[in-house]
Amino acid sequence: MRTLTRSQIQSRICAATAICGGIAALGMGRLPVLLEKTASFSAGLLYGEVAVNEDMPPDELSEDIVCAAAVGEEPSDAVYDDLLSYGLVPSCADEDPKPFPPLKDIESVLPQDNESGGEVTEIFIGHCTGSEYIDLKNGGQVRNLTSEDNSGLLMLSEDNNFTFDDISQPTVLIMHTHATECYEDDAVNGYYRTTDKDRNVCAVGERIAGKLRENGIGVIHDTTLHDHPSYTGAYDRSRETVESILLKNPTIKIVLDIHRDAMERDGERLAPVTVINGRKAAQVMIICGCDDGTMGMPRCKENFGFACALQSVMEHDAPTLTRPMLYDYRKYNQDLTTGSLLIEVGGHANTYDEAVFSGELIGDSLVHLILDRK
Repeated sequence: MRTLTRSQIQSRICAATAICGGIAALGMGRLPVLLEKTASFSAGLLYGEVAVNEDMPPDELSEDIVCAAAVGEEPSDAVYDDLLSYGLVPSCADEDPKPFPPLKDIESVLPQDNESGGEVTEIFIGHCTGSEYIDLKNGGQVRNLTSEDNSGLLMLSEDNNFTFDDISQPTVLIMHTHATECYEDDAVNGYYRTTDKDRNVCAVGERIAGKLRENGIGVIHDTTLHDHPSYTGAYDRSRETVESILLKNPTIKIVLDIHRDAMERDGERLAPVTVINGRKAAQVMIICGCDDGTMGMPRCKENFGFACALQSVMEHDAPTLTRPMLYDYRKYNQDLTTGSLLIEVGGHANTYDEAVFSGELIGDSLVHLILDRK
């Protein structure tokens, strides 16, 4: 009998819940709203635990920022059971389980039924404690949701030989599987999507790319809308794009898939925010995939070493910018290079300005990492 991993079991629960919710919704004539609720319920089943900390960043946030409760005096794995982060929902199929209608149908489908309302609450996710968390030697944390031992991963994080040769050649590819993801400023009828590449996550990617160009580092920024007009199959389409670009540009060593998260709690939209040099920035989370033996990622450990290096550089350059890096059984096309990462820049409740500023900070740190290893 085949044994299923925790992640595989969780993904099956999510799929079953989504199917049941969809069937019920068709019968009741409220498919869009119930799909949203079904996704939230599935996310709660799979990922109710996101540790946060009430410590304020060095520059101190403004008084209107509400920080989530602290972990407490004793380390704990279960903090804020009601905090949903859609970017943290496991999926071996590489698809976000939260569906939404094609963009062209949004206004007609949801004229009044906005289930994504509620006030925006700014939170700061600081240093986390608990058995899942690893403190990296050079700064930043990893949240280990695999069966791998923390001590072994800590040793692996310090053992990476990622180097660069002629950086004037294409070295970095920036792309977007869910390119239409946008922020609070541009939401329409409760849906945080836009095809305007100057306002969606493509704009964040362009700020990262701009920093690389300024420093003579070869970069390709692909702004294909892989999730429009159809959301389903976005990862298949983005994989084809990346494979095509890598074939034409074999000097590329880094592939960054830039997204934004979506965090909610009891109807509140949560915006992970910190302050860097007196300016609000959306907090950033790296997602690094790991192979459970069934996912075809034989070099994922090398990718983990690169992820830890970037996490530490970002946290060194801009303390408090990063949330703990998520290390879990996921693929997200990260088998294509040993420098492939998914990066969540803020969440849907963050502002556009916060997100693009974070893009600049990510770009600065990526420049430092590449130049230091040239």
